[in-house]
Amino acid sequence: MNVGFSLSEKEIDAIRNSVARDGFGYLGGSIPSGILDPLRRECIQAKASAKKAEGTGDLAYRSSLASLGDFGQKILKEHASSDVLELIFGRTFKYCEDASCYTYYDEGDFLGPHLDGADNCEVTLLLYLDASEPGPDHETSGLYLTLYDADGNSEASAIETAAEGMMIGYGSKVMHGRKKLAAGEHIWMLTACFTSG
Repeated sequence: MNVGFSLSEKEIDAIRNSVARDGFGYLGGSIPSGILDPLRRECIQAKASAKKAEGTGDLAYRSSLASLGDFGQKILKEHASSDVLELIFGRTFKYCEDASCYTYYDEGDFLGPHLDGADNCEVTLLLYLDASEPGPDHETSGLYLTLYDADGNSEASAIETAAEGMMIGYGSKVMHGRKKLAAGEHIWMLTACFTSG
């Protein structure tokens, strides 16, 4: 079976335009079942061994992290750059294994405004594998990626993040974060980092 991403020209243009305008682009329902189903299974299995991650100070955050399994690594090494990133950015990228993982946000978890390190995460690819339904108000829900102005204090926009969608963006150039997840909310994802290849 041939496993890979297959984005249409319309989808590529939509993400390309969003990234050019906002620094990030989201495409709902864009993970093919041949990738989504095994990734979701691997992500759920890995949650049992996930480690709590918490920080205060310049970057406040709380989540749980687990290493990628064989399928997650295969998808990122063999398909993510050629099937997705090269089509959007028009250049090649190198997968950064040490900066990629499964990330689990559950009730009360959050990610403060920050920039990713350009040395190992110039471009970010987030695959949303399992999530509760986003509430209608991005002010009270953690199921949105919040983009900030350069100072990190003023919100520029919020992008809904739902299961089976992917987010692509310049995490190293655009300040971003995730508000505290409300009661009953969760979002589990594959967080992948790439640098120019």
